[in-house]
Amino acid sequence: MAGMQERTGAARIRLPRGRRAKVVAVIGVAVVGIALLSAAALIAAGRGTSGVPDAIKREAVFRIWVPQDATPGVVLRQGSVKYDPSDGALSYILTLDGVLVTMSEQAAPDSFSDPGVYDFKLQQAREFESITTAMGDVALTKPVELNGRVVAMVWGGDVLAFANPDTPLSDAQWKRLFDSLVSVN
Repeated sequence: MAGMQERTGAARIRLPRGRRAKVVAVIGVAVVGIALLSAAALIAAGRGTSGVPDAIKREAVFRIWVPQDATPGVVLRQGSVKYDPSDGALSYILTLDGVLVTMSEQAAPDSFSDPGVYDFKLQQAREFESITTAMGDVALTKPVELNGRVVAMVWGGDVLAFANPDTPLSDAQWKRLFDSLVSVN
């Protein structure tokens, strides 16, 4: 076939302006639909957006506090959330500006209804500083058993929470950590 040029590449479809806008709109709706289906699949997988499995949320008898996704430098390690129903303790690992922090939470003991009991526990744990956060007053302690390592302790009504970092944190980091926590159940 002399004189004919071979066409390569994809065929180009020319649509009138009005139809082009409709095609773009349909593609946009399809992309949004796919994103919504992906989010639904994550929730159906039992984790939601908090990183805490739904089964743990149902089983825990206290409020569970985990970091918000939007807090800069505070990241929950995926798959680290554990709950031991035998002692009612929840634990997970997060990173704060690259520092590993082990968090543990449990129902506050009934004896804590007397504030003097909590104050006594803080004395036993050798409280040396208190930082006001969105979750409440966080006590920085140096328990004898940990040879000078700092552990944060907070009593938030129905929950008693502890934070144990691998390396020391500044007061600003402690505040950012506890300000980032939100209840997920």
